[in-house]
Amino acid sequence: MRAAMSQMLHMEIPNFGSMVLGSLNEQRLQGQYCDVSIVVKGQAFKAHRAVLAASMVQILNCPANSFTGPATIN
Repeated sequence: MRAAMSQMLHMEIPNFGSMVLGSLNEQRLQGQYCDVSIVVKGQAFKAHRAVLAASMVQILNCPANSFTGPATIN
């Protein structure tokens, strides 16, 4: 069993990252698997918590003046 686990199959899928992000966006637009809402100026936007977590470095690196008021995540 150990020998079988050490063998790996390598396969390249062109544009895999773009395909995954596109699928996640479609799911978000349809309200599927959304587990968090972000409220901006009273309007709620559904999102995937995992996508937000993976994007957190980019979000935190935005200029401080990009955000005003309190942040609420439901």
